[in-house]
Amino acid sequence: MVTDALLSLRGRLVREITRRQIAATPKMVWKIKSTYQCLIRRTIEAADGMRMAWNAGNLLTTMTMARSLIETGAIVRNLTDLVKKAVADKDVDALDKAVMQAGFATRDAVLLAERPDYKATNILTMIERLDKSLFKDKTPRL
Repeated sequence: MVTDALLSLRGRLVREITRRQIAATPKMVWKIKSTYQCLIRRTIEAADGMRMAWNAGNLLTTMTMARSLIETGAIVRNLTDLVKKAVADKDVDALDKAVMQAGFATRDAVLLAERPDYKATNILTMIERLDKSLFKDKTPRL
């Protein structure tokens, strides 16, 4: 089941992008597609790293990669929820903000002085939201 899911994700990877494709793609669509490509790659690499570490008997790396996989899932879920809402509301500004937050959000005070709208949501908050959306009872699992 996990192997099939990873194969499916690998099938969604874009191997090559031409300048012509970039020029022909609207900016917002390009931002969304490239952001999701990064998240797909991060998911695959974390899962592969977790598997390889497990097979090598390296428990610390296995757990680190498992945590990365959970964090990536929380980011994907958060971004997807924000994109769905922005599309339903026909709010291009909210759509742009959601995509830019996923790729460039920070806690760095110097950067936030210039772009306060890029303040990062705590990853634990995103994991908690994911947990609540997956499991309806009040028992946290992630």
